[in-house]
Amino acid sequence: MRIGGTRIGLTLLVVLPLLISAIGMFWSTSYVLNGISVSVNKQEEERAWQAVKSAMNAAQSRLAGTVADNARWDDAVTHTYGTPNQEWIKDTWGDFTDSINYNAAFVVAPDGKTIAAYANRKPVDLSAQQYLGPQLQKILRELTNVQSGFSTRTTLAATPLGFAIVSAGPILPTSDDVQQPSRRANVLIYGQTLSVQKLREISSQYAVDNLVALPAAAANVPNARVLTDAWGNPAFSAVWRNRTPGDAAKRVYKWTAATLIAFLLAAMLPVSIVHFLALRRLDQKEQQAHRDARLDAMSSLPNRISLLEELAEKLQSSSSGELALLFIDLDGFKAVNDAYDHATGDKLIAAFAAGLRVIADKGEVLSRLGGDEFAILVAAPSAASRAQQLAEGVLKFVHDPFDINGRTAAIGASIGIAELGSETVTPAEIMRRADIAMYEAKENGRNQWRQFDPELDRKRSDDFQIAREMREYIARGEFGIAYQPIISASDRKIVGVEALARWPARSSRRLEPGQFVPVAEEHGLIRELGALIFDMACRDISTWPHMRLSINVSAAQLTSSAFVQELKQISEKHDISPRRIEVEFTEAVLKLNARRTKNAIKELHAEGFTVALDDFGTGHASVYYLQDFAFDRIKLDRSMTRNVAFSPETQKVVQGTILIAQGLSADIVAEGIETEEDAKIMRLAGCHQMQGYYFGRPQSFETLRLLVPARKIRGASSA
Repeated sequence: MRIGGTRIGLTLLVVLPLLISAIGMFWSTSYVLNGISVSVNKQEEERAWQAVKSAMNAAQSRLAGTVADNARWDDAVTHTYGTPNQEWIKDTWGDFTDSINYNAAFVVAPDGKTIAAYANRKPVDLSAQQYLGPQLQKILRELTNVQSGFSTRTTLAATPLGFAIVSAGPILPTSDDVQQPSRRANVLIYGQTLSVQKLREISSQYAVDNLVALPAAAANVPNARVLTDAWGNPAFSAVWRNRTPGDAAKRVYKWTAATLIAFLLAAMLPVSIVHFLALRRLDQKEQQAHRDARLDAMSSLPNRISLLEELAEKLQSSSSGELALLFIDLDGFKAVNDAYDHATGDKLIAAFAAGLRVIADKGEVLSRLGGDEFAILVAAPSAASRAQQLAEGVLKFVHDPFDINGRTAAIGASIGIAELGSETVTPAEIMRRADIAMYEAKENGRNQWRQFDPELDRKRSDDFQIAREMREYIARGEFGIAYQPIISASDRKIVGVEALARWPARSSRRLEPGQFVPVAEEHGLIRELGALIFDMACRDISTWPHMRLSINVSAAQLTSSAFVQELKQISEKHDISPRRIEVEFTEAVLKLNARRTKNAIKELHAEGFTVALDDFGTGHASVYYLQDFAFDRIKLDRSMTRNVAFSPETQKVVQGTILIAQGLSADIVAEGIETEEDAKIMRLAGCHQMQGYYFGRPQSFETLRLLVPARKIRGASSA
């Protein structure tokens, strides 16, 4: 018994420590894994909740902007007060209730009476009171007082059409031309129903799985979170399927943990070390996964998610003047991708990111937002001044072309700067302001920086209004068109006309092409506008069988692969030979997308159209384009015409251009002819055709029709 008892004691002495260690290891492993799993799952749940709130806030901001564009409008006052113009309300608001911005629209009198109600492009027998319930009276109390000025109120609501985002604004004039309501204002209300499709889009955009909206009373549903209206009352609940990255990690590791425990029974110390290292690796992987989710792989910079988190944190701790955000967009990056390949573009992104690291200080947050967009967050005293220094540094950095494996990549940078003022703003708002300032820099010539100014918001609102009017005018075919004669240099006969778009005369606005064409390009209307002007011009010249028609092309029009076929279809519609149509490209268009432009010129030639290089002499690489692109005609810029009489250098350029054109079998057109002396000099220099105020300003079709039968222009006797 003693021997047996000793053996049992020794066995227990050996086994018990191992058994206790194994049990302790199993418990500690489970405890650590459960803790990590719960922590990661909670972080993911909180991230999803913040994403849902951000999505709702962003949607409310967009809808409020749409209401502001439509409610603060002279025409809206004219047609909704007194006896409401129901037809106008239908055409302007009702017919657009199936847009991505809103699917319900109400015009409400100050006393709450519904003037008009539409949903999904149809009038509905549903009052605003029935649609919003008690929220309507709150909105009317806030907005109908004319003396309070213009403001909007946006809220979440449970409506008979479903859970929705609703925004309202008083219908007030924007100019002194229309009398302001004397007492209380009518109110325009837009509603965007959170349909299944809309919630799917939010789910996809904000990485929230299976987002569903339920009644506010469903708050006891697992994972449901209550969203409140503008006055803090429950509106409805949001429910989604929580991702559980912690559980996934736990499942992956449980077999590894079991194996480690088995090894512990054989070798206590080595297994303890391995276990410690394994847990450390697991923690490192979690941290790495967290970093990867906030890191842009191509540039190795923080991504948009990381920047928003940093921005939210800095906004809580910074005061006025201590925070600024730079929004950087690379000019010409797409052209580099098109000219070379995406691998070269990726290396250019990495090279630019490396340059930002050198330019920025240690405490400044760098980020790649996606594509060719970057950001720098500055949180320090005098942040705006530091942001301007950084902007100048970026512009200096991109001044010289990059050498990417022997390939030259020339880019610029358009930079917007927004700083934190005294008001409270959200991360999304300060990013929006920096983005607006960046687009202002881009629209004013690129490769420069601009500071955000509230005036930019007003300009953006004006641009949206211009785009809305333009869309209506294009749909009704009401745009104006002017023609400028093109004259043969030898006999002063009219050989063609250049068609120029003009803002409709019936509009209360007076806009030049330089004002409305950029708006058309930015808002995706340039293709429709160009097609309308070409169609109108073809209709007009169809009665002149020997007349040539010149049209200008925007770079945005070339993005459509069907561009050439659209021209062909319109010319065939009016029975006009493509040989009578000349398509004019500026050097700016060529530089934006050289490959696409070259392909378009080949397609145009294949269909029988002629091609001209417009404004030659205004750029720095025009001679290259003469050699690389097959132009049928070259139009000398008016600056060369004005200077040729007293500038030997300009004379040499003109003579050299004519010699090159002769070698390329291209005709020369002199633009900007304003005197008889200009005409004589350019004819003697070898120009084949001329164009300018001396022969005729851009004029209506009716005026030009009086000149065409004679075919000759003044000054012919001196030719």
